[in-house]
Amino acid sequence: MPTNIPPTSQRREMTDLEKGKIIAYWECNLPITDIAAAVGRPWGTVNSILQRYRTRGKLVVRSA
Repeated sequence: MPTNIPPTSQRREMTDLEKGKIIAYWECNLPITDIAAAVGRPWGTVNSILQRYRTRGKLVVRSA
């Protein structure tokens, strides 16, 4: 059985700009389905970002 099988998903890390767009759209009262379509991410990903934002009360961004 080969052990060097490449990953099957095309996952990529979400940028801080994308996270900011999600939060901005949410603060404009857009439904999660519309936000997901606008940023090109799955509904679950958008929902997860928004849950973390609501829980923490802020957007945590990486430092350069």
